[in-house]
Amino acid sequence: MKKKNYKERYEELHDLFNEFLSDHRLVLESIGELRAENEILKGILLKYGIEIPTKYVDF
Repeated sequence: MKKKNYKERYEELHDLFNEFLSDHRLVLESIGELRAENEILKGILLKYGIEIPTKYVDF
């Protein structure tokens, strides 16, 4: 097996980093969606007079 040269290693690292950034963006989007759903559910609970303990209010 021959050694990879600097350019090949750089390209491989660059591809891995781009994949990481893409996955990170998806995680952040998912967190945003969960926060939105949490706010909707909190609104529904409050509408029906159900109190939410403080430790569960912030997500």
